[in-house]
Amino acid sequence: MQAARYWARGELTTDSDDTSDDDTANAPAGDTTDEALAAFGLAPVRDVAPERSAGDVFHLWPELVPVFNLFCELRTQWREGWRGRTGLDYAGVESHLRLAGTPRRDWPALFADLRIMERSALDAWAERRARDEARRGL
Repeated sequence: MQAARYWARGELTTDSDDTSDDDTANAPAGDTTDEALAAFGLAPVRDVAPERSAGDVFHLWPELVPVFNLFCELRTQWREGWRGRTGLDYAGVESHLRLAGTPRRDWPALFADLRIMERSALDAWAERRARDEARRGL
C-alpha cells in the first residue's frame, strides 16, 4: 500500500506526528482542508520536499482509513535487526487490537491489510538502505 511507502520514506505526516499545538496556524483564512484531513487523522505537510511533484499527491481511500490508522498507531511495535527494521511485532499487534477494543471479527481483514502495509514499508526502507550503501561504495 502506497501509504506505508510514503510513511516509511518520511513523506507522509499524520496528526500524531505533528508537534505543533495549532495545525491551522499556516492555513489560509477560511480554508477547511486542515479540518477535512483531521477527520481522517491526517495533517497537511506545509513544506513538501522539492523532489516531490504535484503528481505525487497521495489520496487515501476511505475504506482504508481504519488499517492506515492502525498502522500509524503501531509505529512503536517494529522489531529491529542489525540492518534496521525487520517487521512488526505481531504479539504487539494483537495486544493493541485487544486494548483498543477492535471487534474480533475485524481482526483477520485488518491483519491482512496491515501485512501489506508492513511489506511496503520494509521494501521502502530496503530501497533506501541499498541507495545509501551504493552511495558509500558498500
